[in-house]
Amino acid sequence: MSSSFGDRRPDLPASAQQPVARAPGRVERGNDMVDWVDLVARLTAGELRVLAALIGDPARTTFEAARLLCVSKSCIRFHLGNIYRKTGVRNKACLLLLCKELGFDRVAERFLSD
Repeated sequence: MSSSFGDRRPDLPASAQQPVARAPGRVERGNDMVDWVDLVARLTAGELRVLAALIGDPARTTFEAARLLCVSKSCIRFHLGNIYRKTGVRNKACLLLLCKELGFDRVAERFLSD
């Protein structure tokens, strides 16, 4: 059975349907981030602190992250929404996977002390 859309999925933008070329040894995404430095350049200091708190313990809830950083739960949710938008991910699991692929998990501790 053939659809009128051919091989394209109508629910995805055209840019998301194009294959992304990968260089040897580097992770390349549709949003052009290739390592943790690119990730850090896109995020604010507050967003980096929230991300570092979540990377430190992937099972950490927003409430626990808020207590660790001495901020409100709504502040954590606000920063997470901005992080999701800037990185192009939809949930915490995808965000943690992206951070691991980019190597941010190895340097995250540096951003908790700011």
